[in-house]
Amino acid sequence: MTKKTHDRLFLGFLGRKSGAQGMTETLPLADARKSTLPSTSLPDPLRQRYVVRRVLGMGGFGIVLLAKDALIGRLVAVKQLYHQFEDNPQITQRLLQEARIAGQVAHPNIVSIYTVEQVGGSCCIIMEYLGGGNLGELIRATKTPMPPGTAVSLILGVLEGLKVAHALRVVHRDLKPENILFDNTGVPKISDFGLAHLPEEAGGVEDSGTKVFGTPLYMAPEQLVRDADVDGRADLFSVGVMLYETLLGQRLHLLPGVRDIGDPRALPAAGKIIAATGWPDQVPPLLRGVIERLVSPDRETRTPTAAHLIAELRPFAMPQAGELAGLGGVLHAGGGYTLSNIDILRDIIELLLTDGFLSLDERIELDRRAERLGIDEHVATQIEEEVRSQMGLPPLAALHRYRRLVESILRLGEITATDRQILDAKAAELGISEEERHSIEESCRPRRRTRRARSAGNRARPDPAPLPDPVHQIE
Repeated sequence: MTKKTHDRLFLGFLGRKSGAQGMTETLPLADARKSTLPSTSLPDPLRQRYVVRRVLGMGGFGIVLLAKDALIGRLVAVKQLYHQFEDNPQITQRLLQEARIAGQVAHPNIVSIYTVEQVGGSCCIIMEYLGGGNLGELIRATKTPMPPGTAVSLILGVLEGLKVAHALRVVHRDLKPENILFDNTGVPKISDFGLAHLPEEAGGVEDSGTKVFGTPLYMAPEQLVRDADVDGRADLFSVGVMLYETLLGQRLHLLPGVRDIGDPRALPAAGKIIAATGWPDQVPPLLRGVIERLVSPDRETRTPTAAHLIAELRPFAMPQAGELAGLGGVLHAGGGYTLSNIDILRDIIELLLTDGFLSLDERIELDRRAERLGIDEHVATQIEEEVRSQMGLPPLAALHRYRRLVESILRLGEITATDRQILDAKAAELGISEEERHSIEESCRPRRRTRRARSAGNRARPDPAPLPDPVHQIE
């Protein structure tokens, strides 16, 4: 395909849309989000085991939920189709293919699939939950171009997973920053194989010849041609676009100052963008050449395989001193972080909150761990607030309000039936679970001393550990 044909296809295909959102959404788009509100509940037989916490994301055909696996006690991500697509065999088969592909492509840089649950017409994928955000969020959070060593190190992790997928003849077709997730140690993982192509002879689902698959801003030119033979080089094009965006802090297919994709300047070929914007001095000339080859409209001139690209990029993956400040850890060339003390405490809090609450003993242990790590109480509280928000748990301010109510009741004596009704209503209002309520109420009661403690000079036991003060003042 020539560059002129690529420009025409890009402008013709995307010029029908208005606003930048259409360019970053996955195609084909469905009207599910416009026609009906998606259900955040699971089929009845699954609700007892998988307790939904919150919505993680919504796509054209389905929704991803954060849930707690009550049987094992871990957090999981649950992907299910919108109800109106449950009777569509082609869409259901594609969801099942996504699970089969990710399940077979077992690799540390690919999101793990635990199981698939089918109940009647409903189909759900139960997969690994990753609470470290995604590459798109990281690019926006840093607010400045990422140092080359850091950017390349992240992309190398993606390429390691991609290399294994391509060896199994799987083409992802929708690689973009939002589909590169991080675990809590900073390891990048490829997610969402919902649009992946697997040849029919290898067990893949037949593609509809009337649809274009992918996300416009990250699609290779050949993906815009219906019935085109798309191979792994299309994914490498997307990797090149992501690497450019990570290095420059701006999307490749949008010139500075252009906000409307109806503007004829909005979607020139990648080469035109690079020629118009140039490269920052910090990007080595050899790395620029690698990226320019990757985003070539002629796939024959691109780096041929993920393995070849890994070899080309690895020399640039040694971060220089000071490059990683503010990213929450020290990134290795292999795609992971050496945890800081803050990262370690965050992991401890997430582990302790797996069942949705902290017991009194767990609260005491958490305070001890923070002290040993040299993290002051205010910072530890901020970390816990962030983890609670991420996991869909009530904030510390809500727990403080409930605790104050319990303490005021216990000053008058034991909790009566009327008191219990008041506490029930307050807990429901604040979104506090039964387990959390029990923990707070027990911590408010005087702890009984043992016979040994009474005989040892009536030494008083230490007061139970209080809840940390919330970051924001309680009204």
